[in-house]
Amino acid sequence: MRAHLRWNEYSWFQLNVMGVPDTGQTPWTEGGHPDAEMLVDDIPLAQLLDEYDAECARSNETIADLSLDTVEQGPYAGKGEAASLRYVLCHMIEETARHVGHLDIIRELIDGATGYTKLG
Repeated sequence: MRAHLRWNEYSWFQLNVMGVPDTGQTPWTEGGHPDAEMLVDDIPLAQLLDEYDAECARSNETIADLSLDTVEQGPYAGKGEAASLRYVLCHMIEETARHVGHLDIIRELIDGATGYTKLG
């Protein structure tokens, strides 16, 4: 899910909010597998984590000076009402929280621990 979250960061903040053109580097470019960002068996976990951290840092830098009322400039802006940066931030909080919940369920199935546990 880390690659999925990484590409969602890129899609929402770079492509949609900033209007950066998709140069074909996204995993879901036309003709590709619709869930390509989930197919990461051959990518080391450390690389996935580093890429996600780097994309989050880029997103933070990108929006640092923008108003919450800034609207999308990307490919979906002309297809109905463009989303505000405020909406995008709330959506990304929801998206990330949902997937962290999925990971917590998987962890719970592995170790049997539920809820908060102290480390160390």
